[in-house]
Amino acid sequence: MLTIGKVARRVGIRPSAIRYYDRQGMLRPALRSSKGYRFYSEDAVKLLLFVKRAQSLGITLKEIKPLLVLASQGHQ
Repeated sequence: MLTIGKVARRVGIRPSAIRYYDRQGMLRPALRSSKGYRFYSEDAVKLLLFVKRAQSLGITLKEIKPLLVLASQGHQ
């Protein structure tokens, strides 16, 4: 399990961006500690790298979110 800071460093974004994606329902922590710390899996890193790549191609978060929903339901 990775902390939010480790995920942010590996992806090259700020922890506040990860919290934003969490609030928007695009990313959920794998688990949360009793003190509220978020822990993420390697899948979260892959998802965030996808989001970052898509944004670099000019795709908006509004357009990315439905793609993530489809992917989470097993669609390619």
